[in-house]
Amino acid sequence: MKKILIPTNFTHTSYDAIDYAVHFLKNKKTTFYFLNTYEYQIHGTDALLLLHADDESFTLPRTNSILTLKKLVHKYTYNNRNSNHKFDLISSYGSLVNVINENIEKYSIDLVVLSQDKNLKKGIPAYGKIAKSIIENVRLCPVMVLPNMDIIKNGKEFILLSNFENELPVDEIKNWYKLVKMVNGVIKVVALSYYWNMTKIQRNHLENLKLTISRLTGQAVIMEFIQSEEDLQFLLHMPSENVLCLMDSKPDLWRYLGLTHSHITNLGPLASAPLIALHR
Repeated sequence: MKKILIPTNFTHTSYDAIDYAVHFLKNKKTTFYFLNTYEYQIHGTDALLLLHADDESFTLPRTNSILTLKKLVHKYTYNNRNSNHKFDLISSYGSLVNVINENIEKYSIDLVVLSQDKNLKKGIPAYGKIAKSIIENVRLCPVMVLPNMDIIKNGKEFILLSNFENELPVDEIKNWYKLVKMVNGVIKVVALSYYWNMTKIQRNHLENLKLTISRLTGQAVIMEFIQSEEDLQFLLHMPSENVLCLMDSKPDLWRYLGLTHSHITNLGPLASAPLIALHR
């Protein structure tokens, strides 16, 4: 039984994420958890008002959250009618990132599926604040980020991109392969450099990854090498049925201070393909 967590704020884009995840895992026994969070706008000594927990102003946000989630669970349970699928709700007070991390551990979540609202920064598509925060700070399991488009094709080819400057953790690759396997996906590895332009360390990291994947799949690894920024941008933004996968580096002090960001968020949202963020 796979367990998928889908944050929702009850917008059309969050419903798109549910639809995609349900179709993505149509042949697998899966429990989908619909997560909604709420917070109270309390400042200073006003926090004493929390003692009056029965007041409508404090019960209403939770009540609305639960009632709307129940309607959502009912809708997908009734309309989906897939015996492999179960739907459940999580309504919780607190910041979204903290609540996601708590429930990943509580329910042993395999994947977080995230929609994103349209956002432009200087006329260029960019991740919104919520999506960026989740990509940067949810590191306990893979995070799938869906593109902004009306129709998202369900990809079967999982493309893992890396420059191989760092070792790709075996445990994370094994967990990633479980996700690929459960949808009968095909793996391709794309190196962001030609082989003979790599350092000895990069080549060693690449060969170790190929060995790990070959042992998991029982097959030779499909490889592609690209060199230019133009080739990378073409791969990232071409219309496709692929799922692109990137390994996020472990945050350093500068990222914790908010002075730098993940290279995944720096790339910005993909035009047409889902992206899976993996973590060291």
